[in-house]
Amino acid sequence: MAFEIFVATLAAVLGAGFASGREVWVFFGAHGRWALGLGIAAALLLGAAAWRTAVRAARGPDPLTTLFGAYRPLARFMLSLFSLLTFAAVLAVLGSLASAYWHVGHAPASLGAALAAAALGAAGTVRQRRLQGLLLLAVLLSGTVASLVAFAQPPAPVAPTALDWRAVLGIFGFVAYNIALATDGIARSAASGNGRGALGGAIGGLMAGLLLTLEAAALARHGALVAHSDLPLVTLTATIHGALGSIAAATVLLAGLSAASSFAVAAGSLLGGPWIAAVVAFALSLFGVQGIVDRGYPLMAAVAGAWLIVLFFEPPRQRARQGRLGLGGSGAHSCKGR
Repeated sequence: MAFEIFVATLAAVLGAGFASGREVWVFFGAHGRWALGLGIAAALLLGAAAWRTAVRAARGPDPLTTLFGAYRPLARFMLSLFSLLTFAAVLAVLGSLASAYWHVGHAPASLGAALAAAALGAAGTVRQRRLQGLLLLAVLLSGTVASLVAFAQPPAPVAPTALDWRAVLGIFGFVAYNIALATDGIARSAASGNGRGALGGAIGGLMAGLLLTLEAAALARHGALVAHSDLPLVTLTATIHGALGSIAAATVLLAGLSAASSFAVAAGSLLGGPWIAAVVAFALSLFGVQGIVDRGYPLMAAVAGAWLIVLFFEPPRQRARQGRLGLGGSGAHSCKGR
């Protein structure tokens, strides 16, 4: 169970926005020398939040009820909405990738990716998990190698975005919506009373955060090259060497299709199925990567902050009620997800 929770946590964070570098740039790299400290803070918070999710989700058969009680419908609506917006961002990333590297039109490529994701989502979780295994390995290797090689190149920085309270809250929100998206995967794998499962989540969150920190520092070092790119990490690696750029592009494609299949299922619970979700997400993706990530993600992060607050600060009344119901980790229950 610990390994499954570890994989679920990594898969939620290391999606196409992460692999392309746009998400990492907006929340971390744009702050220049502060990127390193912000990344470390996010790594620690990701580890703690994933651990807390596994511990609390293991208390009952439905994680959203365990976490939010009577507010479960609102939490599910939020999670589906986050999934839809993230689905759209992934499709926009894949459209830009296809246009830049394979000379396929942005809209046809995004539509094709949307339909492929819906088909994979409708096919069941076994195929999704196989693809996610490839995703994790590819993103970890590609992101690490690209970042390390970038540090050996002459820097090309830009004036950093000011570090203020909104940037700090943005990190809190970044962790919140990533953990919200990971909740279902973590909960399905959580075993009641299994401390090792929670440890797997903590390690997964920390590992994702450390790779994020490495990428953020590399992008901050080369801001003049990547600040206005839809695919900052891919652009940076292609500038260093064409072969590295091709590997990074293939990684984003793999990461995008894998993540999009999960988001099609999650968003489909709000809209009536993965195929309808794919059509709506495709329409939203036409706003472009920067339009969605630079504007939509900070808004989503701000809303998701409430998720993290509820996760860490459990009302005493709820703890007492769960204790009376025998949901305190006796090992009698297993979490089945949403």
